[in-house]
Amino acid sequence: MCGRYFLPLDEANGELAEVIRAVSEKYGGDQPLAAHGEIYPGQMVPTLANSRKGEPGAYAMQWGMSRPFGGTGIVINARSETADCKGMFRESWAKRRCLIPAARYFEWERRGKEKVKYAIGPAGKAAFYLAGLYRYEPDERFPRFVILTKEAAAPICFIHPRMPVIFDGRSARAWLDPKAAPRKILGEAMEDMTFEAV
Repeated sequence: MCGRYFLPLDEANGELAEVIRAVSEKYGGDQPLAAHGEIYPGQMVPTLANSRKGEPGAYAMQWGMSRPFGGTGIVINARSETADCKGMFRESWAKRRCLIPAARYFEWERRGKEKVKYAIGPAGKAAFYLAGLYRYEPDERFPRFVILTKEAAAPICFIHPRMPVIFDGRSARAWLDPKAAPRKILGEAMEDMTFEAV
């Protein structure tokens, strides 16, 4: 699962910083944008997605899709194992994949009545991308996205049985390629995770 993640401010660098800057400049205060700090579901955040011409670019999107049939709350995650056959995600899986820049994500371990919060990320990586799917909803200017999840990697499965699908480098670029097979790319998701109680 992924219920919160983190975007750095001062220490942001490289491609992650460029995505944050590009989105901030593009929307220029036109929409409240959560561009640093701890990110919560429902917030408008920087993402990468393809333009109508199929070229990758930086866009603002809202985290969480509306539930079908007028249900309450929002859907923030989708299981990567079944997203391609679920009506809510099938079209996005095929046509509208996105990347969400992050520096860490947060998860909580349950210890009886106590919950311990951890910051988690790929070993040796200061920044990475969470794999997502997005869609446009009626009467809304900005698209909404969900973060794909998978079985947790061995080093962190004691915290939670699920984790976000995480990409870097070539795999991240392939995720946005409309000609690529999403199922094959999922096999390249990062597994070597580190964690720290915060």
